Amino acid sequence: MPFSIKKGQVLQERYRIKEKIGEGGMSLVYLAEDEDQKKKVAIKFLKPGITSSYVEDVIRFKKEVELVSKLDHPGIIRSFGTGEFENVPYIVTELLEGETLAELIRKKSFKTEETLLIVHQVTEALSYVHSRGIIHRDIK
Repeated sequence: MPFSIKKGQVLQERYRIKEKIGEGGMSLVYLAEDEDQKKKVAIKFLKPGITSSYVEDVIRFKKEVELVSKLDHPGIIRSFGTGEFENVPYIVTELLEGETLAELIRKKSFKTEETLLIVHQVTEALSYVHSRGIIHRDIK
């Protein structure tokens, strides 16, 4: 089944799709406007039918959504809701703007103090996640 989300489409009578902003091995990410809160959000859709074990991918994605929605830490993206569009599950999260750490690393050298601060922030977030019984498989 083809995935047909389009610019201007509204999900949950609230989230207006603006544009596709990313794609990973398992998901598609769109910029949307939360018309109730008047702010930008990201909507991450599981790519439909990308593997022969699609049912297992959907179960894993839904479990991830359930777990992430319960987390509250400054180093972890906030989740605002979930849903399905054309039988494809999605999660609505805060929009993180700016450069990724990978992009910054390619552009510049970090001082030791900067590196230690980054490592400290990442390990704090991972410690928080692990303390809740979650193993993170996609650190960025």
